[in-house]
Amino acid sequence: MELCENGTLGNLIQREYQTLQLPYNEPRVWEMVLQIARGLGHIHGNDVIHCDIKPDNILISLDGTYKIGDLGQSTTLKAWDEHEGDACYLSRDLLESNPSTAADIFSFGIMMYEVKSGEQLPGSGDHWNLLRSGAVQCDPAVCGPALGQLIFSMMQPNPAARPSAPQILHACCNAQAQAAAEAAMAAAMAAAA
Repeated sequence: MELCENGTLGNLIQREYQTLQLPYNEPRVWEMVLQIARGLGHIHGNDVIHCDIKPDNILISLDGTYKIGDLGQSTTLKAWDEHEGDACYLSRDLLESNPSTAADIFSFGIMMYEVKSGEQLPGSGDHWNLLRSGAVQCDPAVCGPALGQLIFSMMQPNPAARPSAPQILHACCNAQAQAAAEAAMAAAMAAAA
């Protein structure tokens, strides 16, 4: 197994939870989303559900690549038998024995909500239920509209309403193209001034 010398996303959140919320770090967060979505796309493309997507299971290699680790709970959809992960990141549908790759998408979304909000996620209780109600959105002060909308869509209570990993990749590409266009326009305006 590869040694990922930069630890986990959980370690990164602990070290940099305040700076990850700052607007200038949004491209960095989009890069996290992109790389994790690629990994989930591969996993889901093989009809496997991870069942335990959380920051401590996202490894960071020496070159800064985000990799999905700890496949101990993973199973094929056909062989799923009450596998569950960490309650803080678990979707209600998986708890209700309705397994699908959308359960991993929910876990991914709430994990990214944690990254952008800096909020410590509960394992149960009223706030746990609120986070799974479809009513919680990222604070616009710490999250751009496109990323906020993507995270919100990933956390939808209805599994069918959540985007797939390829759809998340498409959103990442759109965000990168938009950022590049804005940078080019700003550079052109600066050169013209």
